[in-house]
Amino acid sequence: MFNKRKNQEFFKEQIKPHHHDLIKFLTHATGDEWLAQDITQSTMEDAWKYIDRMRSYDNVKGALISIAKNNLKKQYNKNPIVVFHSKKWRKLFLLT
Repeated sequence: MFNKRKNQEFFKEQIKPHHHDLIKFLTHATGDEWLAQDITQSTMEDAWKYIDRMRSYDNVKGALISIAKNNLKKQYNKNPIVVFHSKKWRKLFLLT
């Protein structure tokens, strides 16, 4: 387990740079920038919560996208009114 300063450095250098890419990915998937920002925030919180696990991934961006997809699925299950940009995205998330 790393100390808090090392975790902050890792987050700043390895996770935070993907923030914009996550918003872009989720906005494209949902067609809703506000929802994309909310899910991105949840994804970043999860990444911080599991920072030690994030360190073990070779592809941090891929791990973040997987977390974002799971958070989108959770959001959809809570509120199925989530509108996806296209049927392709619904199939990608196995929602239809």
